[in-house]
Amino acid sequence: MADGSLTQERFKWGKRGVSREISPADGGMATPSEKDLAHYWADGHSALDLIAKAMTLAGRAEFQAVLDFPSGYGRVLRHLVAAFPDAVVDASDIDPHALHFCRETFRTGTILSSSDLANLEFGRQYDLIWCGSLLTHLPKHRFHECLALFARSLMPDGVAIFTTHGRYSARFGKNTYLPADRFAQMHDAYLGDGFGYADYDDEDRPLRGEYGVSLSSPSFVCKALEPFTDISLLALIERGWNDHQDAVVVQKKRL
Repeated sequence: MADGSLTQERFKWGKRGVSREISPADGGMATPSEKDLAHYWADGHSALDLIAKAMTLAGRAEFQAVLDFPSGYGRVLRHLVAAFPDAVVDASDIDPHALHFCRETFRTGTILSSSDLANLEFGRQYDLIWCGSLLTHLPKHRFHECLALFARSLMPDGVAIFTTHGRYSARFGKNTYLPADRFAQMHDAYLGDGFGYADYDDEDRPLRGEYGVSLSSPSFVCKALEPFTDISLLALIERGWNDHQDAVVVQKKRL
């Protein structure tokens, strides 16, 4: 069984070894304000705190193979590299420029992702998958495909942590995510069956109908996990990631 206090202390040490190099191509970080920087680092620290809790819940003292999906330009990845120096750490993203930065800066493995989640394969299984703010952007069928991707990409006893827009986002996201009319459409669907999705208000954006903003209630998430009989829900922490997105912790059980 992992010792929660020891894990937390280890991650505090790990934070001191985190790379401070941020790509100007990282969204909004070309000329960041102090507030932007504070939020950027808080996202990574909060992710580590969630992983420490997950390790205690899952009875894990260590991970040997870690995946950040999608990695972007390393907002969380840099913290994973520092916290798990002896692990194989891979970054996966649909943006090859982001992967190049991660490979050169953090010396991680890189895997080019795809919008076709139903057929995506990473080439190996992992005992930790961090997935921050991907399911928050997917329509319902892609949401389910992403859960299936976690199920087939985890080792036995492996842990996945993914984040969603839950009740807090449904209540306060109106002026943050989308224009009011588009948010209202998504919110109405969310009130109907616990899930709503809307495209970004940008006609030229690629992957229209496949990548926008979604809301998913805790009950919807739990229901979506039910078909995966080898996946156990360990925790659903509302506003668990940096006091905003819900964090869901699952573990693949040995059959």
